[in-house]
Amino acid sequence: GPLPRTLALKAPHALVTLLRHPVDRTISHYLWWRDVFGVNFRGNCQNPSVLKGKEFPEWIRVFPDNWMVRVVGGFLDLPRGAINNRHLLVATGRLEAFAAVLIMEEMNAGLEMLEGLLGWSRDDLQSNKKNPTFVHMKRPPDVILMLKQELFSMHNLDMQLYMYAQRLFNRQRASVGLRSISFEDPFKWNNTQYYHRILHDKKDRGNFKLV
Repeated sequence: GPLPRTLALKAPHALVTLLRHPVDRTISHYLWWRDVFGVNFRGNCQNPSVLKGKEFPEWIRVFPDNWMVRVVGGFLDLPRGAINNRHLLVATGRLEAFAAVLIMEEMNAGLEMLEGLLGWSRDDLQSNKKNPTFVHMKRPPDVILMLKQELFSMHNLDMQLYMYAQRLFNRQRASVGLRSISFEDPFKWNNTQYYHRILHDKKDRGNFKLV
């Protein structure tokens, strides 16, 4: 969850966090709000009315930009457009305090690293893993592709934090003798396989759409 602005990172226990491709995370965030609260949901973060009646193209224009930097750095209260390189620097510094920084797209490699870093059994971790239902699409829906430039623009600093986390992930793997992971260029997002949680009833799973 979001970290507070002031946080004692030198904790007597191991801190573990998980980062996801920022654009995928925002799309998932929208679908979760819509699925749980409906299109007419009346609350969002610090603003209780900003999402009323919003569909995806409108929603991303009021949702806080650079969400990942905000969450890691403790800057959720700042208005859209206020996040800058100074906030990114705070967020990258905070990641360094985590014993393990995992990347969602490489969960098996992350579990392997946790076993080496913290002595956690991969078998135990996998047996307790809750798997959501996913639909596999060869390409994102058209509505997302049309908004790709806007989505990447609102996550410019998030993308830098995400790539920093990938490099940190490989450093942490190397510290326990594990090989580096070759990550795909996150900016070639629409050329990669696309996964998304199905948010409809089973009978409606063939009708996946964002709006």
